[in-house]
Amino acid sequence: IDTGRVKMAYLDFAFLGPESLLAAEAVHCASDQKKFWEYFDLLYAGEIADNKENNGNLTSDFLTNLARQLKIDGNVFNSCLVSEKYKEKVRVATVQGQQAGVRATPTFFINDQKLEGLDSYDPYGKIKLIIDSELKKVGR
Repeated sequence: IDTGRVKMAYLDFAFLGPESLLAAEAVHCASDQKKFWEYFDLLYAGEIADNKENNGNLTSDFLTNLARQLKIDGNVFNSCLVSEKYKEKVRVATVQGQQAGVRATPTFFINDQKLEGLDSYDPYGKIKLIIDSELKKVGR
């Protein structure tokens, strides 16, 4: 990515219902303050802490607390979340994922190859092999 040989696009896939949608919106609200990946990582760490998903723990209070941990301006973050500024963006991306056949997260598309779930021991290694193979096809 840093060399410009590969492009990465991240799309939301909020398929677990209202709390999944709210969490995806929260990540975008954090992005408004240049904290997308930091918030994303903290959110996922917090979500898997109890080894359960879609259990109702992704509340506005939980999401706001994560923002506080990253020293994100709480007023701006909460205003963004309450306004549902990113709700439609997340919804559209989720529909696009469904239309593309996404059924699990994470799902990666490397040109026409779909990698779903990636429960293997070395997901980066698997992705790298495919990317290297695709780059050879185009002489990069």
